[in-house]
Amino acid sequence: MARLFLFVLFVAAPLMIKAQTTFYRNVDIATLRTMTLPVIDIATRDGEEPTYDEATPPPGAMGRSITNATKVPARMTVTLGPDTLYDSGPYMEDQSGVTVKVRGNTTAYLSQKPYKIKLEKKADLLCRGNDDVYKDKHWVLIADLSPDTALGFTVSRLVGMEWTPAWAFVNVVLNGQYRGLYTLCEQIRRNEKCRLNVDKTSGYIVEHDAYWWNEPVYFQTTTGRKYTFNYPDEEEVTPTQVSYIQSVVSAFEESMADGTYPQHIDVSSFARWLFCHDVLGTKDSGGANQYLAKQDQSLTSLLRMPCLWDFDTILWTDDQWSRLHTDTYTFFPALLQSPNAEFRMTYRKLWDELSPTLFDDIDLWLSDLTASPHRSSIDRSRQLTGQVYKNSHEILTSEVSNRQRWFRQRRAWMQKAIDEMMPPTAISSQAEEIKNGGATYDLSGRRVADSAQGFIVRNGKVFLKH
Repeated sequence: MARLFLFVLFVAAPLMIKAQTTFYRNVDIATLRTMTLPVIDIATRDGEEPTYDEATPPPGAMGRSITNATKVPARMTVTLGPDTLYDSGPYMEDQSGVTVKVRGNTTAYLSQKPYKIKLEKKADLLCRGNDDVYKDKHWVLIADLSPDTALGFTVSRLVGMEWTPAWAFVNVVLNGQYRGLYTLCEQIRRNEKCRLNVDKTSGYIVEHDAYWWNEPVYFQTTTGRKYTFNYPDEEEVTPTQVSYIQSVVSAFEESMADGTYPQHIDVSSFARWLFCHDVLGTKDSGGANQYLAKQDQSLTSLLRMPCLWDFDTILWTDDQWSRLHTDTYTFFPALLQSPNAEFRMTYRKLWDELSPTLFDDIDLWLSDLTASPHRSSIDRSRQLTGQVYKNSHEILTSEVSNRQRWFRQRRAWMQKAIDEMMPPTAISSQAEEIKNGGATYDLSGRRVADSAQGFIVRNGKVFLKH
């Protein structure tokens, strides 16, 4: 097998355009502190503004991104009303303070910028009362005025993903200028106590990444898919580590054709990941942040999909699967069409187990959001953010009502679509006698002899027959 890993230093073509935003009004921080949402106040050294260059992909690649994002030293406080919940102190490398930079790909081109916050000393910015468990250096501020980021994380939690980032709505001030309403949340990082748990010395977190061309290190599998590194850090990963994980992921992708993929992946985690995006109706595929984790380099350690990220295009696929379900850019079509039905059966079982309550729980969460004591502060913050950037938004109750209607329709559509994809599961753990009468089919819907063995369908039920 050819060694396909690549170390790339300057793939992206920078346009050398600095980040610039016009602000049409400001909001006094004292006004923000009258609300029920935390206020994050960031003061950079000498008032320096975080900047970046725009980047375009090489021929044959996709996307639009940024490069040369500056990491600006700063002091940051988090307050709630008159109370100070967190104070980083002045910037002193490895001791106190923070750095802030613009993050994201296409979202970085919007007026309201997303930011990455790195603390010099670990802390829990969400102030959950147990720093020993939740402290970390890496946090993000997502510029999403809709409830969709929080909604996506809620579906992740309800479906039972391995890890769902914790989050909170906050107002953000940078160098005295109100930047708007944000979602503060944990960044996807290795942290065995509270985020992704992979072995510190031999674990991996990689991303099937449409923006591979804008990263200094990536690898390509034998099927042509490209991956970037979340862990180990790209500055620290060795050629030996790149070669190892490249071979592991390649072996998984090749195994889908002959149905041996359960030897390589945690099938349940892959099914849950796709299931979440199908419930959410995600339109994007290349930018959907498909993270794979491997606990260590042991033979018993399977690849798993531990978490969701990026909900910019949820609720966009009415009466159809999410694009991740059907786009061959992803590996899900191959899993769904594999001669081994385990992935399809696991997906169907998830539906049977979760659908009786999942959509009711989503509806309840949305109703609770509008009944929350924070609703008026969220609406006020959204209005002020719109004034800062000269745009407008519906009130929260209207957006929530639209989403509740969408999920009611989604529930009915998914039931029909899943029944067509695979009959309801009634799989016995032991062999069952199949009485004469009625045709017998395999899980692809093809007629087979009544003497066939394995998983077969009879009268709408699936049986394990020896």
